[in-house]
Amino acid sequence: MRCLLVSALVTVSTLAADPGPPTPDNPNWFPFPINVMESSKTAIDLSFLNDKPAGASGYLKAEGEHIVDGQGKQVRLFGTNFCFGANFPEAADAEKVAAHLAKNGLNVVRLHHMDNDWGESLIVHEGQLDASGKIITKLHEKNLAKLDKLVAELLKNGIYINLNLHVSRTYPGTPKDAPQYSKGLDYFHPPFIDAFKDYARQLLEHVNPHTGRAYKDEPGIAIIEMNNENTLVLNPWWMAKLGEPFAGELRALFVKHLQKKYPSIEKLREVWGLNDGSTGPNLIINGDFKEGTKAWQSEANFGAKATLEQRSADTPVRRTSADSLQLKDQAAVKSGDAQLRAGVPAPLSFIRWTSTQSGTENYSLQFSQPGLQLEEAKAYRLSFRARSAASATLDVHAQNSAAPWAQLGMQEKMQLKPEWQDFSFEFAPHSVLPDGKNRIVFSLLNAVTSVDITDVKLVSISTGYLKPEHSFTGNHIPIPNRNAKIEVRRDFFDFLMQLEIDHALAMKKFIHEELGAQQMISHSQVLFGGIVGARREFMVSDVVDTHGYWHHPHFPRKSWDMSDWEINNVSQLASAEGGTLAEMAMQRPFGKPYSVSEYDTPAPNDYAAETFPLLAAMACLQDWSAVYHFNFKGSGKYDSDKMTSFFDLPGHPAKQAFMPLAALVFRKGLIEPVNERRVLVIGKPGILDYTSKKAGDVWVASPQGMRQM
Repeated sequence: MRCLLVSALVTVSTLAADPGPPTPDNPNWFPFPINVMESSKTAIDLSFLNDKPAGASGYLKAEGEHIVDGQGKQVRLFGTNFCFGANFPEAADAEKVAAHLAKNGLNVVRLHHMDNDWGESLIVHEGQLDASGKIITKLHEKNLAKLDKLVAELLKNGIYINLNLHVSRTYPGTPKDAPQYSKGLDYFHPPFIDAFKDYARQLLEHVNPHTGRAYKDEPGIAIIEMNNENTLVLNPWWMAKLGEPFAGELRALFVKHLQKKYPSIEKLREVWGLNDGSTGPNLIINGDFKEGTKAWQSEANFGAKATLEQRSADTPVRRTSADSLQLKDQAAVKSGDAQLRAGVPAPLSFIRWTSTQSGTENYSLQFSQPGLQLEEAKAYRLSFRARSAASATLDVHAQNSAAPWAQLGMQEKMQLKPEWQDFSFEFAPHSVLPDGKNRIVFSLLNAVTSVDITDVKLVSISTGYLKPEHSFTGNHIPIPNRNAKIEVRRDFFDFLMQLEIDHALAMKKFIHEELGAQQMISHSQVLFGGIVGARREFMVSDVVDTHGYWHHPHFPRKSWDMSDWEINNVSQLASAEGGTLAEMAMQRPFGKPYSVSEYDTPAPNDYAAETFPLLAAMACLQDWSAVYHFNFKGSGKYDSDKMTSFFDLPGHPAKQAFMPLAALVFRKGLIEPVNERRVLVIGKPGILDYTSKKAGDVWVASPQGMRQM
């Protein structure tokens, strides 16, 4: 794969060497302005590639693995994303930027994040509930007018539209611990489904005054994307903690699904088993720390520093000016004394784990017991007591203690208090290694803090999942946790897989049949759900889509903390396996047009000039149908003389300079597709086996991971 990319890049570079028509004064040079408001007819003007207006040859449609227009001519879509306020420009800016994009060879724009609820939006987010509690959707008239003008200018310049529906709207009533933007819940919660339909209806039936056509009747809209980056299958265990009405709705659907497979509760018990409450011996050695740190390992790596100290309940608190945590401990010990007086016994001994310096990685500070012989056929309960005078966050997880260092299906975070608390977690491990190469790990998440831990126990428990009171009557079957036995997880994933497909097909039918829209549909992205996502999108979408970034920004401590982030400054050409482009190539379902609607090498990577040439090269080699850079612009002014974000194109000359070249290469197919392919055939039983074994840890992160699937 790396050799193919290097060869293709050489071809692209050769094409770039031709300076085009020379001028009398500068025979070897020509003007190359990269201002995004500029559309002069220079030597690189590629606007001739676009039929004008977009849709003049009829609606685009899927034909085999290609997209064709109304006359049967193959169309390759090369484009970018507009996000947030960039979807609502002033009229003069819309005219200039549309002409600029056409000049640079773009023929599609994905209108993304229009429904967000924190900035410029197409939805009025105040007063979204009526007196009866029903969700109200009201379009923002001023922004809708600006969108109409932008769409009209893009169409006039031969640029198709990819119109996104649900991206970043959080529906009113979304529980606090649910996924961001109500994702997952909108697969089954009727009020959220109704709100989606209401928004889709209002937007698609809206008549653009500049074209005289409703969006649903606009042939220049190539694709309607229903639900960006949405799946229930990727780590679905949050659903077991749902409150009402969500929990009852989901249980009712789950029971209905189970009753199709199991004619009686007795048949279900035969497979899922009854929980008799039995436990095995404690597998943890020295869990009360009476023997200090015997059998335990402490890690302070990547510059981190930490100490371990065996202590007892009556150990006096040391007061030092060097460690303010010691002063806070006094309150904790007093609180512990109060617990003892109240009848809550304090531990006889415990380990005090204090970090004094953080490292460079989130896993720099760990405390673990290796040598654990775990079995995938069993279930386990981990319990312990912990406290922290500093109210630290403690992470605990099960993991291999040797390569590949896989997670075993249990990872929990808890906010400690100065008082002792009891914690207990159950799990059914997967990916275990033989010969005791497994461990329980406590982590301080790279924080400078102090925690006390004791009474650590790990015991096997009954693998039976159902209790005697569980029955089909009254929908009393619980939503499974990660700790459920593999047979339970398999039935649960079978249910979630079908729920996703049924919902997506119903929404597609609503858009096509009830609203009468004729455009191609993409539901979501294949990588959301791993191989399950690929199956879902193959069964639902007209154009199958994915996303990928070469070294997306990493936020080591807080999500999207713009003062604390990292980007690996490496070239994708240095990746022996082909990097992100190879990952995306291996996610492709056979037999349908393939689209990459988000791709970038985020700033400030020094190798960002590779972004467009490599994308065009791989798209040609793999005969993809649509590629989009993410993104042209988010919020603020379109133009800029400097980089303004990880992703924005204006102000990034290394990316801008290669955009027209890549557009020409891809749209004209100047690199021949490879004539050899490998197809992995896997049926639903194999997909269920893999997904249930991995307990939903199915995020595709490497070509090797794809091969394992």
